Amino acid sequence: MKTFKTLLENAFRKVYRPLVIPFIIVLFVGAISAFYLLQSKEVENLTLKMKDYTRQLNDVFLDIELQYNPLIRELFTKEYMIYEQQGDFSQAFSSVFFNELKQAVRRVEFETLQIDEINYYKISEDGVVFETDFPMDMGLVLSKNDFFWKPFKEASPGDLILNNLGTETLTGNIRLYSYIKLPDGSFFETGIRFLGMTEYIEEKGKRTFGRGFSDLTIFDKASNPIKVGIEMTTDHRQNLNQSQSENKPVFKSNGFTHATLYFVQPSRFGVYRYILNITYYNNLIIILILLGLGLLLFLHRKRMNVHLKELSTSLVKPIQSFENKMKTFDISSAEELCDETESDIVEIRSMTKCFSDMCQKTRDSYEKIEIMNEELEESFIENQSLIEKLETFLDTPQILTAYKDVRELLFFCYQKLLSIISEADCCLVGINEDEKLVFIEGEGLDIQEICKLDLNAEKYLRKKLVLFKSFEQGKFMEEMDLHIEDPKLHQLIASIQQALIIPAVSKDRYYGHVAFYNFSGSGNKLSTDDYKIGEFFSSFLKAFLMIKEFSEVEMDIQKETIHAIIALLEKHDPYTRGHSENVAKLSMEFGAYIGLSEKTVQNLYWAGIVHDMGKILIPQNILNKPTRLTIEEFNEIKKHPVYAYDVFKNSRPMSEIALFVKHHHEKYNGKGYPDGLKGKAIPYESRILCIADAWDAMTSERVYKTCLNKTEAVSEIMQNKGEQFDPRLTEYWLNFILEKDN
Repeated sequence: MKTFKTLLENAFRKVYRPLVIPFIIVLFVGAISAFYLLQSKEVENLTLKMKDYTRQLNDVFLDIELQYNPLIRELFTKEYMIYEQQGDFSQAFSSVFFNELKQAVRRVEFETLQIDEINYYKISEDGVVFETDFPMDMGLVLSKNDFFWKPFKEASPGDLILNNLGTETLTGNIRLYSYIKLPDGSFFETGIRFLGMTEYIEEKGKRTFGRGFSDLTIFDKASNPIKVGIEMTTDHRQNLNQSQSENKPVFKSNGFTHATLYFVQPSRFGVYRYILNITYYNNLIIILILLGLGLLLFLHRKRMNVHLKELSTSLVKPIQSFENKMKTFDISSAEELCDETESDIVEIRSMTKCFSDMCQKTRDSYEKIEIMNEELEESFIENQSLIEKLETFLDTPQILTAYKDVRELLFFCYQKLLSIISEADCCLVGINEDEKLVFIEGEGLDIQEICKLDLNAEKYLRKKLVLFKSFEQGKFMEEMDLHIEDPKLHQLIASIQQALIIPAVSKDRYYGHVAFYNFSGSGNKLSTDDYKIGEFFSSFLKAFLMIKEFSEVEMDIQKETIHAIIALLEKHDPYTRGHSENVAKLSMEFGAYIGLSEKTVQNLYWAGIVHDMGKILIPQNILNKPTRLTIEEFNEIKKHPVYAYDVFKNSRPMSEIALFVKHHHEKYNGKGYPDGLKGKAIPYESRILCIADAWDAMTSERVYKTCLNKTEAVSEIMQNKGEQFDPRLTEYWLNFILEKDN
């Protein structure tokens, strides 16, 4: 019987030699992989720092606007209303008002930055600064920048323009600007400059990125952007432009131990541009260590045979010790399993025996597995709930296309979201009706009371993205600029702690929104999953509404084009003036009367509009001939349905009605033209056009004939029942005419 020591020595001799070289290769490949992996981790870490740094700066800018804009709005509005009531603005927004404004603004407590300077500006209707306490801006022409001056030109007297933070045109310092338009067309402006803003941005960047912080530019659309760090070279600008176009970091290696990372991060306050240096000294040390290990392993191979016996002995001893411990693990079953192994190695036989005993112990853990199964079943139930939500998402795009009315569409989305989003205290759906936000359905709030607020939908026009935000007590009303007189409703709205507002917008139009709210102290909480669901519905709504608007524009263009051609036909054949429109309306109304589908009714209308369009190819001397037509001339006129068919059959929008137009002069007895079709072989829509065409021709006054009265026309229709006209349609037509006149 062989011992483990003997087998180990033989195995080392056979296996060690062919394993050394592959292992060295693995170490080399591992060293290279480790380098690139560490490099990738470094880029990822710096990218995360950049985004966090951008978010911190955005929070500071946003805090400044939230702190000062409401106060400025209140002071401007109050001053304007005082002089509006007096009817004289000559003393409005004087130095007394400006001093009061400065005192009020400086009383606002803002821990992050302190106010450096507050200035005022008076701007003419042409955009020229004609009075200011900031001499550098005297005479500055603001209207040169059309993008900047556009909202000023569109403003009305009393309108407030509260901008985001911006930079001074001449100095590049960051200011918070506010404007109000006066009745004479001029503007009063204030600008608040904050102390140490640039230094604050630079210091925060150094704390975030350390020595790698090289360059940062924000507000880069302004004439004097804020810069931190070095001036950029041409290569810097090219790499930053590449990052901006690809919307991802750009990594450039500067050798084996140095690299540069470029990243452009957009935000509502401007565009942040970063250039960060990276060093890889630590990574290089790790790689050298791995390569050194490979070299040592190669050298060790030569000495392996010398130390093989010592190595095998040192390995066997721990295994033998482990064997003894396994023997004493559970000696109660030792006699039963002592002969179960077929191995010739004593140690292996013993280890196998002990392992069998441990397997027996494993069976005792079955109860624990049962508990785990119960937990898995609970997870399964949760997954089923997620699947149901997913199924709701899958059928949503198909159902959306069935709705043509925006009110019904928003109500459908509201019901779908209500079944998915459960952690909400209140939910509302509102639509934009004549620039007023009207709420049509909701839970948790009195809809009638909310509608009494008479909310202006214009304030929602800029909210084209899903809003998912938490608020402090009362901050929701400030941000949404709500003024509620009812104390009970005011207290309830002020307690809104969380909001998820899902807008229904196209590219340029706001239709309404679906909103979910939670009140403070309720315990409910909207999650990021709810936000993603809102993003999903908002995207589908936007795509649907844009397609709907495009289809309406396309239909209008098509309709105007066809009407223009009909007008041309009526100039060509004056005796048919108004005939096409009359036939179209009669056919459409009759189709609706007998219960045809909406699409068929629309097809009847367009077929009626263009049914005589082929006459434009008939010579005028034939159409307007005052005497009786010859057989050849009448045969030429009979070609006009075919002329129209040949044009429309190749037009995608009109191909469906081309056949109806071609056969509108066919007779039910088969004696019509152009193909002599009979009975039900004539398209159903063509049979309707035939009756409408004949009725209008009989009842309309023409230069060359006197129109029939209603009784005479009905008699004529009845005489041709089953001959020219479909007998069943004839009965329906007579009832239709009778009800139409009543």
